[in-house]
Amino acid sequence: MRQMPIWRSDATIPNEPYTFPPASAGGDIGGTKVDIGGQPANRFVQQMQIICEFHYDRTFTLGPSGDISPEPGPYFSGWLGTRNSVPFLGYDAGQILCNGISVSPVNDQIYIMQFKFIFDWMSFFEQRPAPNAGGASYLAAAATNFLGVPYRQCSLVSWYQPYPDREDLKLMFPGKVYEAFLTAKPAINTCATPVRDLSEKQFDFGT
Repeated sequence: MRQMPIWRSDATIPNEPYTFPPASAGGDIGGTKVDIGGQPANRFVQQMQIICEFHYDRTFTLGPSGDISPEPGPYFSGWLGTRNSVPFLGYDAGQILCNGISVSPVNDQIYIMQFKFIFDWMSFFEQRPAPNAGGASYLAAAATNFLGVPYRQCSLVSWYQPYPDREDLKLMFPGKVYEAFLTAKPAINTCATPVRDLSEKQFDFGT
């Protein structure tokens, strides 16, 4: 979960690429105003960590002269801070951020590669109020009162994307490895443990 200041609720997430700041008033995100005097409300945005791990054999990646590729960490580090430009692991474009990579050598040639991703259902977008010449937010009279007292609300709000760089994250993995991530195996339950009857261990809250 992440905590996000919001000036508007029920605002539509924009299409990407998104230009910040928007050049015209038509770039206002719409939605329902929820700030009080320019002070935003807070909401929690659902996030989930995803970890993918596989063994990397650098002898499979030979250079033009047949030389073995170097330790893979510097190459993979270029993916850090990027989001998916196309669907990845079943999630829509923009919803996955690569935020961590660890490289652990097993021997001279084999490494355990662990990739950490974060899913964010709002694609990591944040809200920003437009400033006036003095640096404060543009405020206008609210449509309702606060406990009978008139107040003002922010009138111009835009989206902001802190992670604008996007890549096809599938290319981080060999094709067969990525396919394995999406394949549930075994196809059938091969566990020899017999099914247990747990009916006597369940609480009946209806009585």
